Amino acid sequence: MDNNAKTALVATERPSNYDIKMNFSQLKQLFEALPDPRANQPNLQYPLAAMLGAALVALLCNHLNELAIAQWLADQPLAIKQHLGFPTAKTPHQTTFNRLFSRLAIGPFEWALTRHFDPQVVGTVRPRGSQAIAIDGKCQRTRAKFKAAAESEVSLNPSPGQGKATPCHLLTLFCHQLGVVLAQLALQNKEAELSVAPQLLGQIEWLGRVLTGDAIFCQRKLCAWVVEAGGDYFFAVKANQPHLEDDLKLLFEAPSKAEVARVGLEAPAPLQLTSARAATKGHGRIEVREITASSELAEYADWPYLAQVVEIRRWWQNAAGVIQQHRWLGVTSLPAQQAGLRRLLQLKRGHWGIENRLHWVRDVVFGEDKSTLHKGSGPHLLAILRNIVLNLLRLSGHERITQTLRANSRSTSRALAILGFDLNA
Repeated sequence: MDNNAKTALVATERPSNYDIKMNFSQLKQLFEALPDPRANQPNLQYPLAAMLGAALVALLCNHLNELAIAQWLADQPLAIKQHLGFPTAKTPHQTTFNRLFSRLAIGPFEWALTRHFDPQVVGTVRPRGSQAIAIDGKCQRTRAKFKAAAESEVSLNPSPGQGKATPCHLLTLFCHQLGVVLAQLALQNKEAELSVAPQLLGQIEWLGRVLTGDAIFCQRKLCAWVVEAGGDYFFAVKANQPHLEDDLKLLFEAPSKAEVARVGLEAPAPLQLTSARAATKGHGRIEVREITASSELAEYADWPYLAQVVEIRRWWQNAAGVIQQHRWLGVTSLPAQQAGLRRLLQLKRGHWGIENRLHWVRDVVFGEDKSTLHKGSGPHLLAILRNIVLNLLRLSGHERITQTLRANSRSTSRALAILGFDLNA
């Protein structure tokens, strides 16, 4: 494309082929392999796999907390209870779910989730940068308030053996194209995101994938780790990397006449910049995006595996009729041959899927921020179950999550069909 040439483009992205078995028996086997904290308890009435399976199906039927899960299960016919793994018509009470969820080991559960929804198939090779993975953290608001109150109580009334409040912050890897969670880890606070990021990234295969993230993840070590693991990165650049940000601003801002006169240059060498423009209409407004990319900094910038730098400008009209503008700067290890302007714009827009297709859905549709479950690993475990429900719905072709959950609440058979539930098996 000619220097500064502008062409219209549309940022769209289609899911790649992804073969995951939507079968309840597969998930039941996954649950059965988890360590049960009640293993030494005599006369165990309710198997772990049965309770987790019941919670999963109840969430699919829009019963969103442990009390609703217990009530939904008690109302089911004996055939469904037995298929879930309960030996008799008797089902666990809400407090039984609470105790189990608060004691279950989260690490093995997270690892089992990753193995199921991101299987590593031997012999398959993804084209470079063909699949994008977003990384972002999320704090449960009510848990944050609970944590602060609990820590305050500990400091005022210390007692032997009393520990701090449990983690309320989760760091997640989310696939742009598929809309599914691939891996997740809990941490104590937002400042710990960078310290646990390598551990989280190490849970999945990176060949042919590109990691997208906010400016907090634009770190030398993290960028080098991703590329050396076989992947690529595409991160925002802000003031946390001041020298890199200054280099990008200088590159994308043409020198003024005064600057040219000051340095004595009558005809500065033209920069190799490519640009394109896209216009979209939605939510009652028209938004224009202009993207500019360059490989000028790749040869001399002191940044690991840098291939391209990017500037994206957005213009839109607010409710008062005022035109507003936003500027975004980014860096990527993807060369122009693998990531042209269209692909870079797809990656930038696709990254926000982790906010509006995951965090928002868990907060608003599943009521995660309003959850009253605070003890032990319970909140984290329910977050995992919500992730599984979202993964199942998306991989089954259901994008309207709220509408699907409401339909399932009116007909349990719809939810069972998503899992390939066969009562005759």
